Amino acid sequence: MLGQSASVPKEISPFAAREFDDSVEHIVLGEDDAVMTETAVHRLLDVQQGTILLAEDCDAALHALCTNLVGEDQIEQLSVQQMTARLGLGGAGVLVANAGSLGGHPERLLASWRAADPTVVIVVTGSKPEREALLAELSGGLVHRFLITPSSSGQTRLVLASALKRHEELRRVGYTAEPPALPGLEKSGFPVMPMVATAGAVLLALGVAVWWLFRAPADPEVEVATTPAVATLPAPTPAAEPLAEQTVDVIALEAEPVASAVEESMDLDGAAQALANEELLGELGAVALFSNVLEVDPDNEAAQAGLAAAEQILLDRVALALVEGRVDDAESALADLAGASPNQPRLLALEAEIQAARSEPIQTPAEPEVEAPAVTPPPPDFRPQRALVRERISAGQFIEPADDSARFHLDALAAAGDDTAQLEQLETALHEAVLGEVSAALTALEFGQADQLLATAAVVGADSVRVAALQTELEQARERALLDRAVAALQANRLQAPAGNNAVELLAQLQAQQSDLPGLEAAVGIAARRLSLQAEAALGRQDYVAAATAIDALAGLSPESGDLATLRADLAYARRQAELFEEVIPASGLRILSYETPQYPRQAERRGIEGWVDVQFTVTAEGEPTELVVIAAEPEGVFDGSALEALASARFEPYSEDSNSFARRVSMRVRFNFAD
Repeated sequence: MLGQSASVPKEISPFAAREFDDSVEHIVLGEDDAVMTETAVHRLLDVQQGTILLAEDCDAALHALCTNLVGEDQIEQLSVQQMTARLGLGGAGVLVANAGSLGGHPERLLASWRAADPTVVIVVTGSKPEREALLAELSGGLVHRFLITPSSSGQTRLVLASALKRHEELRRVGYTAEPPALPGLEKSGFPVMPMVATAGAVLLALGVAVWWLFRAPADPEVEVATTPAVATLPAPTPAAEPLAEQTVDVIALEAEPVASAVEESMDLDGAAQALANEELLGELGAVALFSNVLEVDPDNEAAQAGLAAAEQILLDRVALALVEGRVDDAESALADLAGASPNQPRLLALEAEIQAARSEPIQTPAEPEVEAPAVTPPPPDFRPQRALVRERISAGQFIEPADDSARFHLDALAAAGDDTAQLEQLETALHEAVLGEVSAALTALEFGQADQLLATAAVVGADSVRVAALQTELEQARERALLDRAVAALQANRLQAPAGNNAVELLAQLQAQQSDLPGLEAAVGIAARRLSLQAEAALGRQDYVAAATAIDALAGLSPESGDLATLRADLAYARRQAELFEEVIPASGLRILSYETPQYPRQAERRGIEGWVDVQFTVTAEGEPTELVVIAAEPEGVFDGSALEALASARFEPYSEDSNSFARRVSMRVRFNFAD
């Protein structure tokens, strides 16, 4: 059933028993769509939770970060004056406002927001002086976090994620506690709030000072340096501030959430320092500290970049040890890498290289014969070029550049007569590395890269069965991605537009590939029903071009649809009806089944007045006169009522073509004369 429907008058159209939506773009999934039980479809149709109310004076960068975090449909941008009324409607998660727009008494406005919705979490942005002015509100629990702007995207994302988590905690436990009654604390005549804020700041400053004395010395103003092989990380913490300013960020609003945020910040500082010193392992190593942050905040960009940098350092240690022939060190470094990143796709390839290096015999020059004056030349030393093969494999240079790739050096070793067993081990390492990269590209949904790597796998001679299996996996992944896009288009009501990114085109592509993905049939069924409704709605508003477009799309997507024949017949009927309505025919063109002579007006009869009335009206497909209008009369206004009354009760035989009855516009002159 559509959200809003209106019946078309039966005298104009044959669709009296059907319902139409004046705005097909807002059709939603109905009860019949429950057949879409496949996980792939329902996963994309889930509705997100956690609306963010964003003050309209917040900058575009903050709006973009909020959108990336929860989605555009979960953002509402309002003025400060509109916030209280919106909070009363419920459903809000986080409110973000600029300190400069809170007015002269921010504590009252903040308290009114918390009173309107106790579960909303308030984040305020602004400058350092503005943060100091809201010290009491931060310590009293009205404000969850104060974000000093400008700030890094990672810090902003961490604050927003923390606020959303806090809201979820309040919502889950049914939080109803009233906020602290900040307005009115100064009734006694003493400046209570500044005194409390000052005392709190002093105590917190002392606490932070003690902590600062016992922490490891570090200059927060200096960006953490990484090794030359690792890209510079985003600064894990903002630049150092005066001690009084830092205390605001550690005020405890709720014990567990604030403690968690402080631990995250400390973990990031320690992790960045450990990474700079290449102290990667152990409880206080960079890997463990970055992982701690990601357990609390999986989307923390600084922690993600730091963990990737640590993993690259471990990879480089393995490769360097292999190149220098330190097999034991390479094996130890590989164990460290496996412990830090057990899903690293190069583990198998590196293990094969280590085994190959360990099994290589040490080539030593033969002892010269005492009797012979000439020294026997030593056998060729293939180890340097084998090390080049391993190095190129680790760098991902499988077949390019053509004169310095793993494939090139392997072929050179074979041509020079290297040991067959050694060559086979290196070949296996190359094959495993390429296939591992293919799997990684598929996991990341990087289909173009997976295509190139599969071609590389064929060039280097990888196992054809495994290559074929990965090719099948790639095709299936592409189909799943295409179905995901089609379902997303259905959810956004992009049924036929825009071109190249609408549900009908995307589903048609999957049908052309003869895909048997779970969920495809259900998605096609939903699209077909929506096309039928779209065609009916277009017919109802007499937009025959749009109706024909929807019907053609339905025929291409679901040619067996039971609605198709009916919709085509309805479109043909509606077009013919429109053509007939353009012409007004005389009443003599239709057969009159019943007609009562109009009553002669008494005054006209007494005065001997004669005349006529020309009436235009519609004879419906059922033969009933409707929409009667006087278009001319002589004399005017004398016989009009009698003529209209007589014609309204008349009945006509409907106009018909090919066994179909149509409505017609008819004109008729009704004469009023005295009988001779």
